Amino acid sequence: MTKWWPQFGLAPWFKEVRPHAVEIDAVDVTTAVCREFHRLGVKVQAKTLGDDDDRPEVWDRVCRGRRSTGSRRTTPRRSCRGRRCKLIKPNRVRVAHHRGASRYAPENSLESFKKSLALGADYVEFDVRTTRDGLFVLLHDGSLDRTTSGKGPIRSRTAAEVAELDAGTWFGHPSRGARVPTLDAFLKAAAPLER
Repeated sequence: MTKWWPQFGLAPWFKEVRPHAVEIDAVDVTTAVCREFHRLGVKVQAKTLGDDDDRPEVWDRVCRGRRSTGSRRTTPRRSCRGRRCKLIKPNRVRVAHHRGASRYAPENSLESFKKSLALGADYVEFDVRTTRDGLFVLLHDGSLDRTTSGKGPIRSRTAAEVAELDAGTWFGHPSRGARVPTLDAFLKAAAPLER
């Protein structure tokens, strides 16, 4: 899959790149663009990450483009506030939360995963990193600086050291004291919640 922007155009760009799928920012998704990519046999993924992309009119346009193609190939992705497009099956938009429901709880936390399920997400994407002693933990960045009370690369810290870090204060008061979850803790929490 490759990124596509309107300034690329379609015909010459497609002949050169020949992707199996394209990722298009939600604000650039139109019925015509989806229809043309689907005609070429290319899957379309609409990507929303910012506040501007999360406006209802943008998402409504994505849903209209999805519905009009008659294809099951478009799978928009959101890190949303829980708004879902209600489309009749089989042409239903699939909703994926990036780093969990990261607008409601610290990204990659068990709380953000549980909130994603409560909001009805079809998929939840998390990032996995490895500590110095080989334990898998959920953390997006290779560095601890942005989302924890730690500093430096996570690969230089042991699992015990990472377990002591605060991974919620950066997000806001109610999340203060949250910890970086291990992959095992995540899988244990997810097991009884699978749909």
